[in-house]
Amino acid sequence: MVKSLHDAFSYIPIFGMREGSNGIVHLLVAWRIRSMTIAFQLAVFALIATSSILLISVPVVFASPEGWSSNKNVVFSGTTLWIGLVFLVGILNSLIS
Repeated sequence: MVKSLHDAFSYIPIFGMREGSNGIVHLLVAWRIRSMTIAFQLAVFALIATSSILLISVPVVFASPEGWSSNKNVVFSGTTLWIGLVFLVGILNSLIS
């Protein structure tokens, strides 16, 4: 039973805040989750783009007559970037889940 006007409207959340909670903390947590989600999405996009580039470029390098000796560093750099992005996506996924 509602005894006063305060009791009737105290359950309505304003910006996700509960009674007795700190609104700034909730806003910071929401901002952190949003920014981490954006960082995760960008990392996944970079991983997909790098995978696509390597998928096309590695067979082309191996098929060309002097491609491997002249493009060895580029392939190794792309592979290192891909491995780093795999670990980055895994770390970001564990932080936002």
